[in-house]
Amino acid sequence: MEATGNRWVRAATVRKRYAGIGEATLWRWVNDPKSDFPKPTKRNGVRYWDEAALDRYDRDIMAAGAVA
Repeated sequence: MEATGNRWVRAATVRKRYAGIGEATLWRWVNDPKSDFPKPTKRNGVRYWDEAALDRYDRDIMAAGAVA
């Protein structure tokens, strides 16, 4: 991963962040072409999300008044 200064979090942390969603729900959010949910970066087979991208997604969803 690039040294951007951002914090990278694993899938388990992302699932906890969104009310303990399951792995299948996270997969759907990532793979839904209509969803703007941030895409993970894979490193050695492990998925990582940029926490700043998740924060932006949360702000955008709250501003739109919608839920993933």
